[in-house]
Amino acid sequence: MPSALYTAPMLIADTAAVIASVLAVVTLIPQIRKLWRTRNAEGVSATWAALGAVSNGAWTAYLWSQALWLATPSTSVMAIFYLVTLLLIGWTGRPILRATSVSALWASLLTAGGVIGGWPGLGLILGVSFGVQATPSIWTAFRTWSPRGISTGTWQLILIEGVLWSVYGAGHADRAVVVFGVLSTIASLLMLGRYYSTRHRWLDPSRASSVRSSA
Repeated sequence: MPSALYTAPMLIADTAAVIASVLAVVTLIPQIRKLWRTRNAEGVSATWAALGAVSNGAWTAYLWSQALWLATPSTSVMAIFYLVTLLLIGWTGRPILRATSVSALWASLLTAGGVIGGWPGLGLILGVSFGVQATPSIWTAFRTWSPRGISTGTWQLILIEGVLWSVYGAGHADRAVVVFGVLSTIASLLMLGRYYSTRHRWLDPSRASSVRSSA
């Protein structure tokens, strides 16, 4: 009986991880396609993309160290896709040098956390990594008059993933993954709310132009 009680939550958690991993592989594709098709990055933060590449690379190393094998493929693929997103933002004409510098500092902080605190230290920092990553994204979206460059498809997928990773982290008693999932969920709701609340502005070109942030 005890093993049955243990197995059911673990099975649910692992199922959530499998689904989240599959979704993660395609999460950034809507944003990448939109940037390529429209060449419009209004409301899309270059810093968000740069930090995402670094954070997901670090997550891959952390998850591997914790033997959380089901989660590692998605984070490695996401690291590559975030890098592609950053390059496309630069292709639209937005500056990305500052974003690259910020991501280098973030990489240094993650490395220091790993050296000083080991894998637990890195995991502690990674727990809030999405909060760090999403902050410039939310900031840019809310400072932009019409953030039409944002892909709702990408943020809808991140929202679903956030819930699934929360379940996975809870099932494995990993606080870092739980915090990551909760922050992903909150950030997604804010981004989607901003997009839909400003969508009407795109139809009225007579109104003030968007504030294009280099964040």
